[in-house]
Amino acid sequence: MAHDVFISYTIADKAAADAVCHRLEEAGIRCWIAPRDVGFGDWGATIVEAIGEAKLFVMILSGAANSSPNVLDEVVTALDAGAIVIPFRIEDIRPTGALRLRLSRLNWLDALSPPLDQHIDNLIEIAKRYLPAWREAEEARREQEDQQRQVEEEQHQQRQAEEALQRRQPEEQPRQPIKEPLRLLQVVEESHSPQGEPLKQLRTLTGHTNYVNYVTFSPDGRTLASGSSDNSVKLWDVANGKLLRTLTGPTSRVWSAAFSPDGRTLASASFDHTIMLWDTANNQLLRTLTIDHGAVFSAAFSPDGRTLASGSGDWIIRLWDVAKVNEAGK
Repeated sequence: MAHDVFISYTIADKAAADAVCHRLEEAGIRCWIAPRDVGFGDWGATIVEAIGEAKLFVMILSGAANSSPNVLDEVVTALDAGAIVIPFRIEDIRPTGALRLRLSRLNWLDALSPPLDQHIDNLIEIAKRYLPAWREAEEARREQEDQQRQVEEEQHQQRQAEEALQRRQPEEQPRQPIKEPLRLLQVVEESHSPQGEPLKQLRTLTGHTNYVNYVTFSPDGRTLASGSSDNSVKLWDVANGKLLRTLTGPTSRVWSAAFSPDGRTLASASFDHTIMLWDTANNQLLRTLTIDHGAVFSAAFSPDGRTLASGSGDWIIRLWDVAKVNEAGK
């Protein structure tokens, strides 16, 4: 198993060594400790290999360790391998003999007074400073948590939007569950028959590849705009049902669309926190308005076309001065 820290100790100090190992691994710092990680084969070769792979070498320093030739051999091997050696002193002793020579120029971490956990906390902080891999793992973990929070927020907003759409349905016509993605946009003519004859279907408009969330007519009634969960807005010729153009740019589902009173501008409201304004004559994106927190579920122009209103998942209605707003949407 790949590891960051090698723990050197004598059998007399096993309890302290196990405590250090347990707390370091709780903090996400991988340890190698005997006999747990020895496995099969040549014991000595395994020890040398494990020390060579470690970034930090933690030595439990005690009277028993001071007189142990095995601990001395491990310290020498660690220094020769270029590992950072940290003596973790659990007894008030001074190294003697060859061990004193090896440890004389090193900084010790004293753990003489109880509780031991307090001193292990200090060791953990020192280890973190020397272990870039640990820092990278922590950054990756935080990034993953941020992404998970964002996903949960989007899922919550989506549920809110679906509940809002359900509330729009007439009470006498309860909403039926959708088993497959909607791929058809239908234009129908209302029947005024007192006998309640079926509505006459004029034509079927196809082209979207996911749910059609919103449709709206242009002021002159000649163009129909549809917003879809395929991240696009499509403009249709009502007279013949042909697709005029597809507006792409949103990076998530489009919940709403609105024409300006003169029909020259179309606003799309998207789950990606943006409102995009389009020139309907040439398919050009005029500007993007961005909301920091909350998907945008609705957009509407004022009767004079100078003000745009938007409703978003952060429970706020915003009014935009369309004539003065800049490209950043401020």
